[in-house]
Amino acid sequence: MSFNPKPVKFPNKVTGKLRIGNTAADYGLYGTGTEQKFELGTRYRVDDRVYRYGKAGGDCNSKKGAQNNNVWFGENTVAASLVGDMYVTITTDSTSGSVTTGFGVANNMVGGFFSQPDNTNAQWRRIEGHVAAPTGTTVKVYLDGPLTRALPSGGAFAEWMHNPYSNLINNGGVRVPVMGVPTTSIASGSYGWFQTWGPTWVGQNAAADFGGTYDQMATWTEGGNIADANTNTNAQIAGYIVTKRAEGDWANPPFLFLTISP
Repeated sequence: MSFNPKPVKFPNKVTGKLRIGNTAADYGLYGTGTEQKFELGTRYRVDDRVYRYGKAGGDCNSKKGAQNNNVWFGENTVAASLVGDMYVTITTDSTSGSVTTGFGVANNMVGGFFSQPDNTNAQWRRIEGHVAAPTGTTVKVYLDGPLTRALPSGGAFAEWMHNPYSNLINNGGVRVPVMGVPTTSIASGSYGWFQTWGPTWVGQNAAADFGGTYDQMATWTEGGNIADANTNTNAQIAGYIVTKRAEGDWANPPFLFLTISP
């Protein structure tokens, strides 16, 4: 088997206490900077709260949920894969070979996923490594486990999903999932921590939200704020209001127990 350029074993996690130093980049959970310090998606837990390490694709506001702005793409395999292989081979096009949202930069897709669903034995694996593969490059993409079904020499249909913590934004419009709440303001292109579970504070969408007797459940709005589930039906669940509320009082503070990823 060929050498994997960047073997990554997920889920990555940090234990102990994060270092707190004298610069904004070293403020532990509340630090941010342009230097990447952990694998994207690394998990950190403290008391009831859970955080994931991510990259901002646009300026992220600590009052709002940050959304995954990546769009999946298709890129079929081009060579045979045997049962037991831990890689598949593709030839990139202008989408899959992108240097920002594809395989164009080495290990840019690490933490994302490979899907080969056109058989009863569907293959779903996490991406662990790849070399730089700009448009027109044939490249091996290394996976987190062996294939349990062979793929034909002429290639097979395949879909690719990015690391969901690699391009987080606010105000992504509709049809975007919230992945976490930034612990501080994180500038576009910078890294930091995003809370995914436990008590936090998130700005509510409108003054009238959470005024009803049973409005304890919160959902995300398209701007990354929260609204009560009765107002914002069928939206992604954000969590529940963790304090007793004053019925009919629009000023109920949105102290939220996040329930995105434990």
